[in-house]
Amino acid sequence: MKKLLLSIFSFCFVLTSFGQWGTTNTYTDPYGTTTGYETQTTDYFGNQKSTYSDQYGNTTGYGTQSTDYFGNQQKTYTDQYGNTTGHAKQSTDYFGNQNTNYTDQYGNSTGSAKTTTDYFGNKNTNYTDQYGNSTGSSKTTTDYFGNKTITYYDQYGNITGTKKIPK
Repeated sequence: MKKLLLSIFSFCFVLTSFGQWGTTNTYTDPYGTTTGYETQTTDYFGNQKSTYSDQYGNTTGYGTQSTDYFGNQQKTYTDQYGNTTGHAKQSTDYFGNQNTNYTDQYGNSTGSAKTTTDYFGNKNTNYTDQYGNSTGSSKTTTDYFGNKTITYYDQYGNITGTKKIPK
């Protein structure tokens, strides 16, 4: 009986631990100074949770991502107290481009993004506000070791920051 309980406990520990492992992504400004972090974990059901924090490690909010029956990803953003601040819903069009629509906590549109993949496999995203005006763009590149870097630009092409995603 003792062995059985120990085995069950070990199995539960492995399942619980599996959901707790994740990666930490780092945000920097154009000068390379760290401005914040995103720690991502995945639960047993495959849902991804992001914890956002400032450069000092103080939690500033959360993001919980799930996938619906049709393969569309949905993400809900909350502040550090658990209050919903917005949503994002991503779908893929006929050509394989990813389209993301952003809404506030009341369901009002706040903007959208369209991601395409270039010949070299880099992802290019263009962001627009709810009226269709450009608000910026980003480019995702992958180095030889599989580490990703997302470089963010304003609507004029100036670098505003980066996000580093380790493999």
